[in-house]
Amino acid sequence: MTGKQHAYTIARFAAHALAAAPVRGRGRRQRELAGVASLLVDGKREEAALAARAVGVVELIEEARNTHLARLGADDGLHALGVDWADVALIVAQMSLPRRNAAPRRR
Repeated sequence: MTGKQHAYTIARFAAHALAAAPVRGRGRRQRELAGVASLLVDGKREEAALAARAVGVVELIEEARNTHLARLGADDGLHALGVDWADVALIVAQMSLPRRNAAPRRR
């Protein structure tokens, strides 16, 4: 698998976890994800990292990465560990947010 394939697989696990969240908290979590994605698209990586850690986006992605890692061998696992959380966050935003809130593609 390539790094991009790992990123999309991790993002699918994260998007599934987001969709499986209770309806009451899902909207808040989607708004938080949209905010983090917006900061990333605007090139504000440090602010995005702080926000992502504060609202649990990094934790969501790391749990998804762990789920993905559990299905991989050693070599593929090393590649999956190298996938940046920010790349996955942007993919998750594109997959799971309604079109009006989805973050634009990274420039």
